Amino acid sequence: MSAQHELEIILASTSPRRKELLSTLVEDFQIIPSPAEEIHCHETPLPELCCMNAQSKAAVIAGRAEHQDHVVIGADTLVYIDSTPLGKPRDRAEAIATLKKLSGRTHQVCTGVCIIHNGHIKTFHEITEVSFKELNDELIANYLEKVDVMDKAGSYAVQEHGEMIVREVTGSYSNVVGFPLKSVRENLVELGIECLPEKQRVAKNHRYPVLFNPNARSTRGRRSLRFLMANATDFTLYATRGIDDARELAAKFAADGEPVVLAAGGDGTLNAVIMGLIGSNTALGVLPTGTMNVFAREMGIPVPSVQRSNLKRALQVIKEGHITEVDLFHANGQPFVQMAGIGFDAQVIEDTTAESKKLLGPLAYLMNAVKLLGEDPPKMKLICSDGREIEGVAVLAGNGELYGGQVRLFPKADNNDGLLDILVFKESGYKFVVDTLKGMAGVLDLVKSSVEYVQAAEFKVVADRDVPIEVDGEYLGRHTEVSFSSTGSKLKVLAPKEPIGGFIKVWKDWVQNIPRKIAGE
Repeated sequence: MSAQHELEIILASTSPRRKELLSTLVEDFQIIPSPAEEIHCHETPLPELCCMNAQSKAAVIAGRAEHQDHVVIGADTLVYIDSTPLGKPRDRAEAIATLKKLSGRTHQVCTGVCIIHNGHIKTFHEITEVSFKELNDELIANYLEKVDVMDKAGSYAVQEHGEMIVREVTGSYSNVVGFPLKSVRENLVELGIECLPEKQRVAKNHRYPVLFNPNARSTRGRRSLRFLMANATDFTLYATRGIDDARELAAKFAADGEPVVLAAGGDGTLNAVIMGLIGSNTALGVLPTGTMNVFAREMGIPVPSVQRSNLKRALQVIKEGHITEVDLFHANGQPFVQMAGIGFDAQVIEDTTAESKKLLGPLAYLMNAVKLLGEDPPKMKLICSDGREIEGVAVLAGNGELYGGQVRLFPKADNNDGLLDILVFKESGYKFVVDTLKGMAGVLDLVKSSVEYVQAAEFKVVADRDVPIEVDGEYLGRHTEVSFSSTGSKLKVLAPKEPIGGFIKVWKDWVQNIPRKIAGE
């Protein structure tokens, strides 16, 4: 019998969020609300006050005779700014005032935890910094329409449409929700309690919500719709009205505690769903039905080919339930999962009209790229947080290896290492074309070129003029400065343990690696 079943666990809290988070660590536990009154003392440092309240809550339950052999967990969370606690708002006006106070600033969230077992008391706390975006009246009103904040300290919930107001979370995301999972896990393991694996497999035979675009007109789109209908017993189908609708639906499912949300579509639909899931514990499942399917390829998920849709194989990946985690970064507050571009490639996207894409397909991008090669490029500088500075005319940043489909532009990239791989193109014109071809061969880090290849967790790009920016193929507008950093959270993705493809996959990988072998890797 495992230690997990020998020691009974009690959570001395009625918080649904703490209950949900603890359930990711252990399968069996009781919920017993603590009658302890919260302590309020202005002279006591706030982290110490959190621990005092957590211990008070746990001690009342642990002190009962019938609980002497149990493990009792108490927790208390404070949201504060300038060392001033922010309680639950009494009305909408106070909620608005609190959000305005947090706007554009960084505040702290502290959770104190107390674990009592056989008279032994262990208390600890964790502090996370939360940075807000600049909030105007319209954004605050929109947020309050979506989220009921009246029972939430600080007048917000990071797990409910947090992407609308939160710019960055530094530290433990689950701590902001009210329960620092990593620290609690470590302390439970010290007691001999067997916790669930950190990358927990999702339950089989679950009817997953799948978000899809019902207006797909291509042959591939119609084939995908037929597949969804033929497998409707595996799904709950939700037809989206557009990108914003897909994002909002995904966020709603995540807030409701749905363990998995599926995205059936191309990279646009997928990116919208990812935006809705950021910061949540909900895993993403991918049914790739687009043209490029860059992220699905990156994760080793079967993608459509000329002969077959491969959706059945992608669905099998989802049913197997293996979860992996992927870093998330943002550029000027806009999250992305795969890559970002400043300068040339973003301008190609900016200049390519919907009409030309419809008429010419990928050739439309190529034609605009050729035109741009003759233009005077901007001057920009990459400035890393460790002081490194590199000048160039265009910058690409990759979280994964792939760019634009099957091009391994960032061969050193690992989307779970906390770093972005960065290419700084130093020359324009003919040399830019040559360097791009070397990049398409995947050998920029091995051969002589005017491109500098670096890795960094945080950096900014400063240009001598407004330059276009794109993230994951979506145009963001023009800026003279772009800041990149981690969102502070990871995306959970249902993906195969190893890329699927058998002999064909091995053959393709071998062929793609020929240029690197020739270059001397």
